[in-house]
Amino acid sequence: CRFLRFVAEDYLRIFALGGLAAVALPACGFHPLALVAYALVQGTLLVGPWELGHQCNHGAFSKHRWANDLLGAWLHTTLLMPYWSWQFSHAHHHRWPNHVYQGEGACPKVRGQSSRSGAMDRVEEWLLGIGPGAWAVGHLLIVLVLGWWGYILFGVSGAPAWGAAGSSLVFAPNGMFPEEVPERLGRQRLSLALVLLWLLVLGLVASATSPALVAALYLAPYLVCNAWLIVIVLLQHTKDDLPHFGSGEFAADASAWSLEKGVFYGTVDRPAYGWLGQVLHHEAGTCHVVHHLFPQVPFYNSPAATEALDAALAARGWPGLRQVDETPIPQALWELGLLRREVEYKPETGDYRYLVAGSGGGGEP
Repeated sequence: CRFLRFVAEDYLRIFALGGLAAVALPACGFHPLALVAYALVQGTLLVGPWELGHQCNHGAFSKHRWANDLLGAWLHTTLLMPYWSWQFSHAHHHRWPNHVYQGEGACPKVRGQSSRSGAMDRVEEWLLGIGPGAWAVGHLLIVLVLGWWGYILFGVSGAPAWGAAGSSLVFAPNGMFPEEVPERLGRQRLSLALVLLWLLVLGLVASATSPALVAALYLAPYLVCNAWLIVIVLLQHTKDDLPHFGSGEFAADASAWSLEKGVFYGTVDRPAYGWLGQVLHHEAGTCHVVHHLFPQVPFYNSPAATEALDAALAARGWPGLRQVDETPIPQALWELGLLRREVEYKPETGDYRYLVAGSGGGGEP
């Protein structure tokens, strides 16, 4: 199976580097420079299996659901991701991309409405008081270091539609996994049990070898992998000129969300990832528009599917409808950092746009 070949290639790279580091890091006394270099490279490689687990989540590995779930649960659990919990929350994201109330993951606050993260609101105002640059640096540090676990543990940036109970993937029952839907809640609990079992395995390995070695070989690159996932997810749907939509609460229904709007206007492909995104990260950031349209298409067919999509759109008189951004990733990240955590309705465009720190028009501190 072609898909399994990519799984094997990813693990071959990861275990080869891990085996080398298991010898080299203790030999150099876990020198900080060596540890950082290893974590950056290995964490970048770990995104590969994570993305393959995401593919299994959509049924892109096999026509058999049990096969997708078996492989996907392994790939995600070993990276401390509750597989079925995220499967549901991610399906909700695909159902409501860039909807300001129903959208799941990286869902911004609408200006003037209350936030579920009062502490972060205070930090934001403090940094904005220093200046846009301070906010951009602080914003990026917070989301890259804490963002992934903030979402998994506490549902930070989850859909407001889940209500005060929230959408934690760990602490349930809640709005996303209510007691009234026992099958969904049961899958959430199974996902959590598998993650806890994996943590037990890591603890046993650490006690049998060295906690420092396990932390260096696994935990450090795991944190880098999480940061990469935040980068990829945010840059898929977040730009100052990418709109969000509501429920038609303004005149003429211009603000009304539709799946087509969310996919074509609120999703962006970024070829600037280059070889890293195409090979190591399995097209996660390079072919995201077609993934939203046809999520069961395996990643290795995404480039051809994207070309076919462009041709079909052009034939129907819609050339350029697919959003493409060639901005270098470091620059795109800085621009992302400058964005406020809230959007504001713009009558001139009939949608919601991010406020930009220091730009005026509501984006100033």
